[in-house]
Parts: sequence; structure tokens; C-alpha cells
Amino acid sequence: MNVQPGIYRPEFPMDRNFTMVPNALIRDTDLNSTAKMLLIYLLSHKSGYQILDDQMMRELGLGRHALRTARKELEAIGFLEMGRVRNPDNTLGAYRYEVRDARGYFSPVEDSPVERSPVEDSTVENPPDNRRLIPKKTNLKKTKVDNTVDFDIFWFLYPKKDDKPLARRSFEKALNRATLDEIVSGAERYRDDPNRDPGFTKNPSTWLNADAWENELLPDRKRKMTNAEQGALLAAQYRAEEQGQLESAGARNFELESEWGSMVRGVDDE
Repeated sequence: MNVQPGIYRPEFPMDRNFTMVPNALIRDTDLNSTAKMLLIYLLSHKSGYQILDDQMMRELGLGRHALRTARKELEAIGFLEMGRVRNPDNTLGAYRYEVRDARGYFSPVEDSPVERSPVEDSTVENPPDNRRLIPKKTNLKKTKVDNTVDFDIFWFLYPKKDDKPLARRSFEKALNRATLDEIVSGAERYRDDPNRDPGFTKNPSTWLNADAWENELLPDRKRKMTNAEQGALLAAQYRAEEQGQLESAGARNFELESEWGSMVRGVDDE
């Protein structure tokens, strides 16, 4: 098996300067928009094209967390098999992506195994001629489609689903103040906070408008005792006080007995 890093897939009739996507894939309800976009993006490259995460995030407009989530989803269904390639010095190198036709949406060219795809003359520095790199510096703003994909990621993670249209508008404004990674990481931190009151969760729009992704974990909550627990505590305190009084009385009796004994012995001596 070829163990070089890069993207590997069978040859499809859609190859050359266009990427044709089956309607069935676009309408597949088991894949979210980000996973579909990543799969189409991988299919747009020639077999053997070596790619790095930073390039994928830049060209897809995704954060690192969103990219990892999309890859895991494609792996779970069977569209993608991944492996980390080791360099000659035993350090970890780039990923190897094996793109599979998990549901028969494509018609691969006959007798075109993945291993036949060459890796020569296909590196990040020397991209194939069927694509055009987007410059690192660009003035293009995120499109509405991109924001929709990002919002779906946030909406999936946030622990309360309420007022979705309002939350979407707040989310789009929040993207002008923070990155998707910052917002998503903050939502996960808030969702998993052990000190968050399970009976109260902020509305997503309220959380976004307050820039709450910058918040740290909540302080430890002191749990309010139940009536039974309060009663047991009072009973224990009463028993302790009663025991203390008995011990004090016993000590006083011992002192009196000692004094009486001394007086009796003194009389007898006379």
C-alpha cells in the first residue's frame, strides 16, 4: 500500500477542471454542511496532492475544531480513511486521506485503484493544474453560506436551543469580534462547566451578545442543604452539646468528691 501523505481517491468522470457532485450527496441528511463541503473540497484535488491543515482551514474558512469535526463525521460514515504518515526521522508528517465512495454516489473509472494515483510532482509548493490557490491575504468577506455552516456548528454544541433566528443574528455579529474557534471553545466550556446551575442556562443570543466565550469556569457552587440534611445537622449539634454538658457535670462532680474526701481525711487526722 502506498504510504505517502496526500489525498488519494479513484478517478471519476468529473476529473479535469471541474468537480461534479452527485445530487444524492448534496441531499444526504446524514452529513452536515461542513462535512459535505470538506468532502467536495478533497474531491477537487488530483490524487496524490499533499495538503496541510492550515491550507485547508484558510481555503475553506473553517477553524481547527470545525475541520476536525467534519473529518470525524466523514470517517464515521465511511467516506474517508485517514492516517498520519511518519517522516524518515520518525516525526509525524502530513495526513494521508483515502477518499471512499461509501454509498455508491460516484461511478469510478474501471480498474482505477487508489494506489495507482501517483504522488510525484504533487506537493503543497507545486499544486496541480486543476485548481487555483486563494491568496493568503484577501479582502473577501465571509459569505452568508459560510456563516450558516459556522452557526450550525455553534448551534449543535450550545446546551440550550432557544430563539434560533435571534441567535443566528447575534452569532453573525459575534464573528466580527471573535473567531469561530473562540466562540465554539467558549460554548463547549460553558456547556461542560460542572459549576453551571443545571436549572438555568443562558439563551444563546444573550450568551453571544455578552461575549461570554471569554468567560472562565464558574466558581464552585455551594449546594443548599435539604430539609432532611438540615434536621440531621441540628440533631447532631444538639447531641454534641448535650454530651458536652454531661461531661462538664461529671467533671464538676469529680472535683466536689475530691474536695469532700480531702475534708474527711483532715478531720480524721485531728
